[in-house]
Amino acid sequence: KSLLETLIVILKWNVLLIVIATSTGNIMFYTLVELISIGGGHVSGMSLLLSVLGLAIVVALIAGIFYIVQSFDFNRRKLLIFKAEKDYENFLTNWAGVQVLFRGFRNHQGPNQYFYAIYVMRLIMPMFIAAVLVSSPIAQTVLYLIINLMILGYILIMRPLMRRINFVQILIIESFVLVVNFCLFLLALFDSHSNLTEDLDTYKLIGDIVIFGNGCVNITIIVFLGIKVYQAILV
Repeated sequence: KSLLETLIVILKWNVLLIVIATSTGNIMFYTLVELISIGGGHVSGMSLLLSVLGLAIVVALIAGIFYIVQSFDFNRRKLLIFKAEKDYENFLTNWAGVQVLFRGFRNHQGPNQYFYAIYVMRLIMPMFIAAVLVSSPIAQTVLYLIINLMILGYILIMRPLMRRINFVQILIIESFVLVVNFCLFLLALFDSHSNLTEDLDTYKLIGDIVIFGNGCVNITIIVFLGIKVYQAILV
């Protein structure tokens, strides 16, 4: 495989990851907001249609991931049992542009083989919670922390990603997100106690940490993308 072909695959995989990571949660949030707003009559037909269409695309994406993973597992078993190398190679060729959805996961068994779908749903859940529990910020942030700790525990214990660079990247990102979520919890807690809201400097400090943490997440994605491109050039 040429250097150009390798770079195209790397960029395609990571661009796909970034697009999904930055859009699925927002789609879920705005769709739910539109649906909730129907009762108050403050929604346009076009915005509702676009939101529902976006949500349908997300659902189709998750369903597609499960379909591709099952097909990959089927062809992999055929290779191991019947030595069907041609079928396996044809499958990899046909789905080469979206290999990030089904390759690079440890053992390709159990929940690990569906890790990409699991992580997409992990990104969706906080936005779902934000839309549904809009009047309960403490409950929101507690659930954010629970989801965050669960996925961190899963990553550390199961180690679903085979490449160390991918493992380190997602571990760093989730660590930054954990700091952000904890700060959001503190802000929600302070806001629920009027005697604590007098310290505006504390509010500003925690808010700055939230902004800094979100910025670090974006920077981490870009830095690791650059590292992967550099590694491809060296190879």
